[in-house]
Amino acid sequence: MTLRPARAVLAGAAKAPEVVQWLGTAIPGDTPQDIKNEWAAALKKAFASDKMQEVIKRRVMRPIGWAPAESKAKLCEADKTYTWVLQDLKLTTKSPADFNIPKP
Repeated sequence: MTLRPARAVLAGAAKAPEVVQWLGTAIPGDTPQDIKNEWAAALKKAFASDKMQEVIKRRVMRPIGWAPAESKAKLCEADKTYTWVLQDLKLTTKSPADFNIPKP
């Protein structure tokens, strides 16, 4: 049996964004700016380290580095798209519209 990606066999799946595991770090939004700056600098330093680069390579990770507002927007768009793809595939018991999720 030949395995094929879901995008090739599920109607509607091709319009979904790439499925990836998203990992991130977060601190409270009301954190003082100087601490946010230190946090960002520490992350930048950590990701530049040889040890972290080794982990990234071994785990086939793809660092992106989105700012908080961009991360939120992209996650919301992906959630919206996936809920409607699941609805279109008849894999849900309720429509995303029932939760005021607009169709992309």
